[in-house]
Amino acid sequence: MIIRILSLIYLSCVLSACAMNAANNYGEVNLQELRQNENKYGVVVFRSMSLDDESAVYKFIEDNHSIKLGEYDTASVFAKKVKEDKHGVFYFGYQIGGNEWGQAEGKEKKNRFTIREGNEDLIGTKLPEFFYTVKMLPEGEYYFARIDSGGYIGYYNLDDTPFKFNVKPGCINYAGDFFIFSPEKNGFWSSTYSLSTKLFNKSHQAEEFMRKYHPEINLPFTTNLIKAN
Repeated sequence: MIIRILSLIYLSCVLSACAMNAANNYGEVNLQELRQNENKYGVVVFRSMSLDDESAVYKFIEDNHSIKLGEYDTASVFAKKVKEDKHGVFYFGYQIGGNEWGQAEGKEKKNRFTIREGNEDLIGTKLPEFFYTVKMLPEGEYYFARIDSGGYIGYYNLDDTPFKFNVKPGCINYAGDFFIFSPEKNGFWSSTYSLSTKLFNKSHQAEEFMRKYHPEINLPFTTNLIKAN
């Protein structure tokens, strides 16, 4: 009996790990599938970051080589399709901003981008391009389902989500440069936060990034900025 219980626990852990791994790579660009189904899928390019304050945001935007950046400045953003909300307990959504949990794209970035200074084992300074995330999503309307920015983690449903955006099929959809700074707790006893955010349209930088680093994704470039809900 004990052996059977232990076996069930082990199986449950394996299945959970598999589910998490599937979620990790959710939205990975599959060129063959993309080419065969250009009327069903679009590519999203998005840069989401977490900086200390509003002045640091503008400093980065004005001259992105003037501020020291580390990989922990990434703000992870997950998005769910409006008409496909329920995907199980492990489904956070497509990770359109940031890279974590050893994703293929995150590992590729480690090899692709040169650290200007610092030790790679520590928080090294990285090129701004490091913070772009590229994902393949089914066409349609999406909403932010989870934001992870430093110590802040927010989960949202379709009603209370702060942002929505659309994905046009057969295109590279630039969703914007999204900055989160100084999330503030709504009262000492509260478990909710107010987010301070800035959205910039840096489509020329995003288009240049795609031409330079992803020439294999040969699709028309379009700007579909996220919008406040």
